[in-house]
Amino acid sequence: MPIIDMKDMLNHAWRNGYAVGAFEVSNLDVLRAVMGAAEKHRAPVVLDIPGGEERELLMAAAETAARRANIPVALHCRWGNDLAAVFDAVNHGCNGVSIEGPGLLLGDHIERTRETSSMARACGLVCGGVLSGEGPTTAGEAKGFSDRTGVDFLEISFAYRQPGGRLKLDWNRLREIGEAVAMPLAIELERELSGEQFRKLSALGVAKVTCKIPLEVLAQKLLRNSKVTLQSLFHELAQAVALEAEQYMLLLGAAGRAAEILAQSRLWLNVVHLVAFNAPLCSQDELRLAMKEGQRMLVNIPGVRAVVAGSVTEMSARYRHCWLVVLTSPMALENFRKHHDQVAFEEKILRPATADRIVGDYTLADQVVGVEQLPLSLAHTVDTAYGHPGRTGTVTWKVRSD
Repeated sequence: MPIIDMKDMLNHAWRNGYAVGAFEVSNLDVLRAVMGAAEKHRAPVVLDIPGGEERELLMAAAETAARRANIPVALHCRWGNDLAAVFDAVNHGCNGVSIEGPGLLLGDHIERTRETSSMARACGLVCGGVLSGEGPTTAGEAKGFSDRTGVDFLEISFAYRQPGGRLKLDWNRLREIGEAVAMPLAIELERELSGEQFRKLSALGVAKVTCKIPLEVLAQKLLRNSKVTLQSLFHELAQAVALEAEQYMLLLGAAGRAAEILAQSRLWLNVVHLVAFNAPLCSQDELRLAMKEGQRMLVNIPGVRAVVAGSVTEMSARYRHCWLVVLTSPMALENFRKHHDQVAFEEKILRPATADRIVGDYTLADQVVGVEQLPLSLAHTVDTAYGHPGRTGTVTWKVRSD
């Protein structure tokens, strides 16, 4: 099953009185355990991809696991508090991002979140705001922040630790915040609440809960067994993580919701923008330079996951060369068409280097996603004006001979 739109997932939870668990996948064993728990209980899940040196590998593994799953999955990151980190997350395949504000003044945090939200929206992503770092959030703070940033969900804090470590929950504060912002709320917590308290969270607007699984505590418990081996430790730790994840999914009310979410959510499918062309007036060196420069210009556009240049193997082919631009979503394609770097690419590289070309935009479905999930269109249009936007979900050929 393909990844689904994270906004649809959170809005479904928000409207129907339950919350989706978000789990940090710090390694492959944790990823397998969380996905196994979600499959077992037919629950939606958000995979939080941590930052650090391994994030690219973990993101690739999480995306593969999500596309193989039979339950709805979203891929989320909070890798930093600048646009460069968000751009990195988008291009690696996340479909939800959040910006934290440690060390930032409130005004700077608002402005950075607003910029991030604008970039995310252009790529079709969900953007979350974070107001949970400096004590309990007030309804006024939440309202002002959400209005000024345009975020899709808001992570807040409505609890504090009393002397002795006991968690005090301010339910009136949570209610006021939910009424003020009228959007899905998110919180982060450990599994120390009662079942009734978990149910009360979602009744008051919490749709996403970052579920903290104490890996070190679980590992230390297992290590007290003198017969434990390295192999058995990894196996039993994965089982313990799966059990923790299962408990969260049950307490949050997400278990058993997979089918209805899938029926009401948009699929998250990548798009390929294809340019196939001939360049009879270019030398090999000129063509290689044009391809390289095209890659450099296009890969910096938000929502572009990869830019691949190619040349045919079969010499009798009608078109000899190509660019393939892989984008995160149909919405990212619309942003790509209008972006100033794409316009510059067309004017400075494409037109001078190509004698004739065809351009097509394709929504992608591989063997894992399955073509039964692919929105098909039988529409076929021919347009001599390159760059004229076609409709999302259609294959629109633009034919030009210069």
